[in-house]
Amino acid sequence: MMNYTSSWRHLAAVQIGGAVCLPIFVVGHAMAMEFGFLSALVAVVAGNGVLLLLGLSAANFAAKTRMNTTEAAAYTFGEVGRPYFALAIIISMMGWFAIQLDMMGLMAGKLLGIEATKGINLLIGSMITLAALRGYKGLETLANICLPLLIATVAYAVFDASKSPFTVTFEQEIAFGGVTVAMAAAIGAVIDMPTFFRMAKSSKDGLIAAAILFGVALPLLEGVGIYLAGHGQSENVADSLAGSSSSAVWKVWVALFILLAGWTTNNTNLYSAAISLKSLLHAQSEVKAQIALGIVGTLLSTLNLQDNLFVFLECLGVMLAAAGGVMLVNQFSYGAHSKVGNRLGLLAGVVVGSLAFFGLTLTGSSLVDALFTSGGVASFAKAYATKNRNKEMDCYEIC
Repeated sequence: MMNYTSSWRHLAAVQIGGAVCLPIFVVGHAMAMEFGFLSALVAVVAGNGVLLLLGLSAANFAAKTRMNTTEAAAYTFGEVGRPYFALAIIISMMGWFAIQLDMMGLMAGKLLGIEATKGINLLIGSMITLAALRGYKGLETLANICLPLLIATVAYAVFDASKSPFTVTFEQEIAFGGVTVAMAAAIGAVIDMPTFFRMAKSSKDGLIAAAILFGVALPLLEGVGIYLAGHGQSENVADSLAGSSSSAVWKVWVALFILLAGWTTNNTNLYSAAISLKSLLHAQSEVKAQIALGIVGTLLSTLNLQDNLFVFLECLGVMLAAAGGVMLVNQFSYGAHSKVGNRLGLLAGVVVGSLAFFGLTLTGSSLVDALFTSGGVASFAKAYATKNRNKEMDCYEIC
């Protein structure tokens, strides 16, 4: 029997431990380099504001229903929702697993003076897979150990970068393309929150943890990436963390930090994907699911997915935002809902969000298009279902 004993501190530690990862710094750094300093800041605030709204809803729903993500999907969309969400979560988590593992391999190669690092990927991936078999309690332990070290490292990186002059120019016009990237970077975490937040002691614990994650931690972490880009102007965030003027000791520690942060995050990614796969296949063994996905993610790390990070994020983001809009409507208010209407909302969100890739957009953001469209259709469907239910109750009372 599952024990619902995770306080907001433990929930936040696990989630922030997963968030303090190189890809999040990469997103902030890349947005500053691509869209400009002010545009990147606007994207972080706006994107995480939307994620905060979704996260609070998901945390409250998970703490009250004790459903994991795929169970919540089945509740919202019927049985067709289970494979859709399970596959979306698996693709998301395995994509991040592979991207981060490749970065870890590259940094380990720098430390060891090895240029061909794919073999290192295989070794580290195998070790992470074995370590992740400890399950959720293992994640809590690892996060509690690593989080203080990670925070200290980020703080010193900001201090070290402040010694260099600020070199990014302030753009005259704000570009909103970064909002999509900021949302896409963490919308998978929002959708998969029930897997973790169902273990919360109470709804209050879940809401506090969600507020800390999306209202404080993620904006700060992406902001660090933006700040480092402004003071470093390096093509990649690893070089910005440890500039040319940094000491040799600091450069070694940055490499170790990337390995440590990657290990913490990939444990979370693998656990989350395994829970989804187990639910999808109705399997009994969580261990087998973790081993299988660990092998898949490790092999994917040899394909250099980080070279197409923005494309990966936006495609996956549209898929998840369309589902998120429907779930937000149904999580905010329990009661009658139309599974058929929710499926139509999901389909409409994916179609409208995908049109943004061809220049046809309602808001300028493919994810916002998908979110609003799916949520709007689901709202109409829910209102119709509630109206019909009330009519049936009136008829029953009269009869």
